[in-house]
Amino acid sequence: MPRPDEEVVGDIEMHADRSISIATTVMTDNFIGDAVETIAPDDPEYDYIIAQIGGLEPGQIKPVTQAFVDARDDDISDLDEEP
Repeated sequence: MPRPDEEVVGDIEMHADRSISIATTVMTDNFIGDAVETIAPDDPEYDYIIAQIGGLEPGQIKPVTQAFVDARDDDISDLDEEP
C-alpha cells in the first residue's frame, strides 16, 4: 500500500498468463491523459517492475504511485544510455 502522502496515479494488475498491465492517468495544467501498458513475462523490464511493487500474483491489483512512475522513467533512461 502507498503511504498516505504518496499520489496514486493508477494501478498494476497481473493476468492469468502472468503478463502485467500498468494503467496510469497523467494530469497537468493543460493535459489529462490515460495510458495502459502491457508487459509480458519475457520483457527485460518485467522482473524489475515486479520487484519494485513488492511482488504480484495472478489476479492481484496494486496501486501505482507517481514515485513508482518517476523512478521507472529514470531507470529506463539509464538503460537507454550508451556506455
